[in-house]
Amino acid sequence: MSHTNIKLYGTNWCSDCKRSKKFLGEQRVRYDFINIEEDMEGQAFVQKLQNGGLTIPTIVFEDGSTPNSQPFKNIAKLDAQGFIMTGIDFQTSTVGIFAAGDVRSGSTKQLVSAAGEGAAAALDMCEHLCGQHARSMENALVGTASN
Repeated sequence: MSHTNIKLYGTNWCSDCKRSKKFLGEQRVRYDFINIEEDMEGQAFVQKLQNGGLTIPTIVFEDGSTPNSQPFKNIAKLDAQGFIMTGIDFQTSTVGIFAAGDVRSGSTKQLVSAAGEGAAAALDMCEHLCGQHARSMENALVGTASN
């Protein structure tokens, strides 16, 4: 059998939860199912994990991992748990440095969310770089005009 520390938070009526349980069962993966309609602690855990959200199923792999943010400790501000803090544009406290996914403070720590954040951060980086390029071009043109 595979992982034994997997928790699936959901409800009995949720079709995505049913599919997830079926898939894990077919793969012979052991997991604990927490029905968030019956387990208020489980529901509170999901809401805390998702910053107030309640998207199900929520599947948690408790592997004891911690954010791999130490290489950035002198570059970007980290929260008390070691996650990188960003603005809504995914930019860190250092201009031009962006963070997304599980290492970012406030992320939902879910694969789909991490992929979406990565795409959004890439777009924000492009906007940042285009803005930098536009300012550089403007400065170059202004500098040329004054000669």
